[in-house]
Amino acid sequence: MHITTTNIRGVTGNATVELNGITALCGPVGAGKSSIMLAVAACLTGKPLPGQTGQKATADLMAMISHGQQDARAKLVKDDGASTIIAYPSGSVLSSSPTPTASPTACGLVSILDMRPADRADALANALKSLPTEADLATALEVAGVPMAIANAVQADVAKFTWESLCDIWKKNGQKAKFTWESITRANYGLKLAVEWRPDGWEPDLSACLRPDLERDVSLATDKLAKAQRAIGADEAKLAELSNKVSQYEDARRAAGAAATALREASDRSIKTGRILAANPLPPNPTGGQCPHCGMVITGSDGHYSKAAQFDQDQYNSQVATHNFTRENHGQAESDAAACATADRDARVRLVSLQGARDELDRLILARRDAGTQADGPSTELAAAALSVAQQQLRAFDDKAAADVEHQKILTASSIVKILAPGGLRKRKMGETITAFNGRLAALCDAAGQGVVALTDDLTATYDGRPYDILSTGEAFLCRATIQAAVAQIDGSQALLVDIDRPLDIGATESVINLVDTAAAEGGPIKFALIGITLTRCKQAPNLAALGDGCATYWVDGGAVSVLADAANRDLVVASQ
Repeated sequence: MHITTTNIRGVTGNATVELNGITALCGPVGAGKSSIMLAVAACLTGKPLPGQTGQKATADLMAMISHGQQDARAKLVKDDGASTIIAYPSGSVLSSSPTPTASPTACGLVSILDMRPADRADALANALKSLPTEADLATALEVAGVPMAIANAVQADVAKFTWESLCDIWKKNGQKAKFTWESITRANYGLKLAVEWRPDGWEPDLSACLRPDLERDVSLATDKLAKAQRAIGADEAKLAELSNKVSQYEDARRAAGAAATALREASDRSIKTGRILAANPLPPNPTGGQCPHCGMVITGSDGHYSKAAQFDQDQYNSQVATHNFTRENHGQAESDAAACATADRDARVRLVSLQGARDELDRLILARRDAGTQADGPSTELAAAALSVAQQQLRAFDDKAAADVEHQKILTASSIVKILAPGGLRKRKMGETITAFNGRLAALCDAAGQGVVALTDDLTATYDGRPYDILSTGEAFLCRATIQAAVAQIDGSQALLVDIDRPLDIGATESVINLVDTAAAEGGPIKFALIGITLTRCKQAPNLAALGDGCATYWVDGGAVSVLADAANRDLVVASQ
């Protein structure tokens, strides 16, 4: 296998480097080593600009071409003739058949240890495949006591949202449930209070009651009151009407609360769409119209017309469409808010009317009692008291049940947030994965004969137990290279590119070479490795040909690439393993 470059950055003309086993590109700073390695990385990743995310910019593609040249090319060719060709400045990629591939980490384009902690965690999670599986999530939800229906919904949503956004959604669900609980209880939510809270009129035996039983009690008490009122000669029609209204009071109270909530939500939507509409006003039409003969946009005055200048009709049409769309949304939101306002007003009017009926009924009962009128059956006073107690118990039962539902929602949301949060299930899975990954790192370091590289729980690196921040330049580079090689073995990369972009001491350089040789020789997916070594003198270059298996060393200087076939009189010789 070999790479051939033509006018790639600092290497003008054609340059060919064999890629069998381990290949070293040696030379001073700015000699062109990184240019060749970047070309190899482009072919391995299939990206003309392998170190850049987002859309390819023409200026960036031109930067891949040697100064003074019009075009460039990188061609990676396997021994069987399969190839990947990338042309510049077009950025086109042509592959005749499958060729080796490698991840950006394996190509040395990104360093996990140089990332921000959050990005490092994401990168390791993807590289080490430590993200929880569906089974992991299902088990965690089950252990946390999350109801099955909700657990299934969370699992479905994980496929639609990121863990962070889904965690935020459940935080908001918990906050909404807390607000509702506090609205019901008129108290500040607390875990202990939520367990112990009882509404006014609560009796201990209500815990064992069912709502249909309490509804029946209200119905019976209503009937008894009606009978008592009829017994004292009250206007049966009036009493029946008042009793019926009184029996509807609780339903009306709930309906009024629901209407108020709907109005509040509709008003919020109307305000939000109003702001969006204000941010997208109808743009002024700077044109004077269209020519009746050719349809051209024209402007003019006093009978003189000319072609409109600098008028982007597509942009104007887009702005008009956006304005019309937001105006329709706002109009619908205002219509919904108006309908909700009407429903809220009607509900409040009905509630006031029913309250009036209760007051009128109380006055009627009081008047009959003051008159000393009493039938053979229960007095109206006792019947009314019994009805009041029955209604109060029903209200207390409903409030307690509603508060308990919201309390359970809060607990469920809290459990889900703990699982989805960065410090939850993902961290536990990452911890398990890091333990296994550290085992791989230790084996790799032992085989390479170097100090042990490991990751801590907070995903920082150590070298022989010493923190990354206090390591020497050579030790810090060896940490990065070791993690890079281990990740390349795991993510299935078929090549490993290590660019020593700063001069290291002989021992550190030798350690890197031994590390790469070990990583590529463990029978994994890595087929070849390319090392860039910054040296000031040619005689310092290692003789990788001594390793056999097609390994070679190249000297790169001033854009010229040559094979170092003779290793005599060199300061550093890496013996065959």
